[in-house]
Amino acid sequence: MKFYMITYGFHSIEEIYVGKTRLKAIANARELINCWPQYAGLSDEEILEELKENDFSLEFELVNIPEAMPEPGTPLIDLIAIYNKYWSGQ
Repeated sequence: MKFYMITYGFHSIEEIYVGKTRLKAIANARELINCWPQYAGLSDEEILEELKENDFSLEFELVNIPEAMPEPGTPLIDLIAIYNKYWSGQ
């Protein structure tokens, strides 16, 4: 199983959005993504293409997490721990 995270933060992760697919994670993060005018008018598919062209990192990051998706309402601190398990130091 796997799921995807959109993460955002300058020195540490401040926001995380999850989805079972890349497009679902993007859709769930729309409120965050729309904060940047250059992305607000793009479709979820266009955002995914932008991410692919930029090694999955723009002002926010899209990462693959190779484990079961956490339950809705999982605290941010627990989501950050899952992220760090796979992506810390990369």
